[in-house]
Amino acid sequence: MKKQFVAVLALSMLLAGCGQSQPQRPQTSGTPATSTTNETGKDAGPKVKNSDTGKFHAVFSLSNDKPTVRAGEEIEVVLRVSNLEKPVSTVTAYLMFNKDVLNAESVDFSDSAFPVVFRNKVDNESGMVEMSSSSRTGVTGDQSYFAKVKFKAKQAGTSDILFNAEKLAVLLEDNTDVKPETTDLPKLSVTVQ
Repeated sequence: MKKQFVAVLALSMLLAGCGQSQPQRPQTSGTPATSTTNETGKDAGPKVKNSDTGKFHAVFSLSNDKPTVRAGEEIEVVLRVSNLEKPVSTVTAYLMFNKDVLNAESVDFSDSAFPVVFRNKVDNESGMVEMSSSSRTGVTGDQSYFAKVKFKAKQAGTSDILFNAEKLAVLLEDNTDVKPETTDLPKLSVTVQ
């Protein structure tokens, strides 16, 4: 049992991208907060597929409670994983944001389908939130809650909140590493007045 835990911990650290270079900062725009949607109007996100079979297993999405806020107000961004056709044991996701406009305050994994937290790091100097957590049993189904990130608006401007494609990863219960596709990554745009 101890060897299994060490193997899962080492794999989670590998999936979290220890030692990899920093991604590019998100672009800012004047678009109100929205998530990427598909043709049915439902939240959509990056399609994650098994690198061996090519079959899609998961879709990530972002949603928030306020598209426009004033400096000093808080914003909650919810991360979900859906379309889990096979049992998922670990999810790793990094969010990027404009550090001049927003401050990440906290990450909440309470009520998460993946409550065993390996990585929960808020880095306001680089505009990054790093998250990696697991479930004790494989998670399947639709719209599984992953985490909630609370941001505080610092000053007037616009910030995209988006996934870092290089750091997004899913580990299936059978230890199959699932790689994300980098097309159609969802993002939110938040305007601070």
